[in-house]
Amino acid sequence: MQKNKKAQKKNKKQRRVSPNSNGNALGNGVATHIHLGPNTVNWMRALSNPESAPLAGVPVAPVQRARSLRVFAKGTLKTGDTSTSSTGFVAMNPEGGVSNDSATASGGFVRASDLGTFAGSTIGLAGTGVSGFNSNSDYTSAQVGTGNTQFEYRVVAAKLRVRYTGTELNRGGEIVGLLDPNHFSLQGRSQASLLTDIDAVKLPVVQKWATLRWKPFSSQSRNDAVYNSALPTYTPAATDTSFYMGIMLTAPSVATQLTFEWEAYAVYQAYGPLIRGVECVPADILGYNAVSSALLTSGMHKLTHDPDAQVTKNLLAHTARHIADHSSFIQKIPMSHVALLKDSSKNSSWFHDFLDDLGNMFGIGSFLTDLFL
Repeated sequence: MQKNKKAQKKNKKQRRVSPNSNGNALGNGVATHIHLGPNTVNWMRALSNPESAPLAGVPVAPVQRARSLRVFAKGTLKTGDTSTSSTGFVAMNPEGGVSNDSATASGGFVRASDLGTFAGSTIGLAGTGVSGFNSNSDYTSAQVGTGNTQFEYRVVAAKLRVRYTGTELNRGGEIVGLLDPNHFSLQGRSQASLLTDIDAVKLPVVQKWATLRWKPFSSQSRNDAVYNSALPTYTPAATDTSFYMGIMLTAPSVATQLTFEWEAYAVYQAYGPLIRGVECVPADILGYNAVSSALLTSGMHKLTHDPDAQVTKNLLAHTARHIADHSSFIQKIPMSHVALLKDSSKNSSWFHDFLDDLGNMFGIGSFLTDLFL
């Protein structure tokens, strides 16, 4: 009996110091530890739920002093005109919400077939029966720019969602949503055209929210790490850089007009001479890369009925998986190891400060062990 207990203790000790199946532990007892900064965590939450998640900034370098602001717009929409069309749509210009008069400057924050007279079968941003909607931002479009009395901005997160509000008797049809992968306008796109894109999703009409979430894309010419100095172009035309998020709705018949409510939310970073109440937005390159990769693998930008909490949970799981598979250079070091390193340092004064700074950056007792071990 006594031998069995000793053997069990020995096996537990061996398991603690041996590499696990993911290679996330070292044989010397140092376990992998990834410490994502608070701003990175809040950015991940905002991407899933810009409506109510903590305000955040994009954790990229160079570090800027910026103000984070949240805006929204809400309204209703209808399908078709009951005689020639059974189609309706709502399209979002994620950059347009940074000002409260973008309906004049760049077509608005949101455009929707809200009047019940839309006769088209494609997304017609300037069609009959289509209205433009502004956000509740406290800035105007004239204040956006590079002048000494203006400001620049960056999109942090955004989402567009719709919900059927009609009767159960009339409920039917389809919902198709797409965030264009290259952030090109959806002007002139039909439902069939949207569905040719790998990121497009078709859902049934039900009485719960169908949500489309924003994500950055990887083009070096335009990406979320670069501030925008002006509102996007709006002609409208398929070559515009606005209204690249959209949801199309098709009723089961022309005679059956469906009604929906829509909501749009966005979070921005704003910086420049005009902006007050700015604060430093910390950079976290490791965390930024992990979350950015998870945005692609999790599919969180695709139209879904899943609630925000479920999308956040899924994004977190993909972020953790990316870190486990691709980031193994940040290791959790017991404080006893840190003490030994301090004692063995020839230049103890500056080395102690260096270790303390690393601990503050990556978490107490954590640092880049590839430099030392």
